[in-house]
Amino acid sequence: MVRTDTPADGQATPANDVSLDYLQILLDELQARGLHYTPVMQSVNWDIEVPTALGFDLRHTDRIVTLIRTDEGSDLKVLDTDSGHFKTNCKLPIAVVGPIEIVRGWTSVDLRIRGKAVRFINTHLDGDCADPAIQLAQAREIIQGPVQDAREKDIPVILLGDLNSKADGTGTKTYAELLKPGSASSMPGPREAADRGSPAARMTISSIQSPYLATGGITSSSATGHSRSRTPGWSARIR
Repeated sequence: MVRTDTPADGQATPANDVSLDYLQILLDELQARGLHYTPVMQSVNWDIEVPTALGFDLRHTDRIVTLIRTDEGSDLKVLDTDSGHFKTNCKLPIAVVGPIEIVRGWTSVDLRIRGKAVRFINTHLDGDCADPAIQLAQAREIIQGPVQDAREKDIPVILLGDLNSKADGTGTKTYAELLKPGSASSMPGPREAADRGSPAARMTISSIQSPYLATGGITSSSATGHSRSRTPGWSARIR
């Protein structure tokens, strides 16, 4: 979300004049296509306001939002929701206001789909700092946090989001870390695994190929970089 305030006074007066609300834009566009969704989980990551040379304050609020389809006849049931912020975050030097911490985090939604429970975790890992250790630490926090909690409850996990880590290993080590034994499955998706007769994964990093939830949105995609516009669900990082 982008908001402004005049005159420029830094953080003395919070900027509340909405210039861009990406969540509302997304909901309006879905509605225009005859698709009915509602936010089921929303978390604010970083919320930064700085003065500009044009005489007004600019405020940028980064959010993670999960939407579910609300059409009649769906047998999807929300069981639980949760969210958290990473302890390790990127800090950027800003001359006007000093260092800014780019707080990031995750959300999770537990659903019952056709009688079976599954946990969807959505995140946006660091891609701002040059130090890859920050991103790797964030991934480990997810593994040790909501993934471990799901494992203890015997709930399979599907991780969605913008990981900022190339699957071919040419970038950071984060993607490989998430695929280590005991953390995740290297399956391209639950449907492909079923076709090969593979056992159920504890965590799958993939776009969702189900009639209930899909990855996508205005500013993020799934780990595989795919979204399926006809599947009735969204998990997105909304600014």
